[in-house]
Amino acid sequence: MMSINFNVKPLLGAFNDMPGSVARELRKTMKQEGVEIQTLARHVHRHNTRSGSLNESIQERFDNESFTETVGFNPNTAVVNDPKRVGKKVDYGKYVHEGHGSWAPDKFLYEALEKREALIRENLEAAVRRGIEAAIK
Repeated sequence: MMSINFNVKPLLGAFNDMPGSVARELRKTMKQEGVEIQTLARHVHRHNTRSGSLNESIQERFDNESFTETVGFNPNTAVVNDPKRVGKKVDYGKYVHEGHGSWAPDKFLYEALEKREALIRENLEAAVRRGIEAAIK
């Protein structure tokens, strides 16, 4: 009797490996995109950078536990130059972004994200494809 056998064990192994390879590619891409947004945000804000406090307050970080990339403000990087408050840490980036007192809001983080949104989607899709391809090789 003639028969045809299909051996899908290698494919099953690839599916078992896929979550790890996809996660690695996504993590790498998310981190890269976070750095790109951070860099762009540091260039699109409308304020003159004299001390560097605004740019330094724009930080990115990846949290492995929640698998989340965050670009936001670090209040521990901006030091006030006001003589009454020298050395105090402030959330300078948030003040510029949201507006404070006479400062009008400058939504530069949102602007940076909007400028990269389509590219981020493409890069995340490519990361998933790379992860799948790496699993089936």
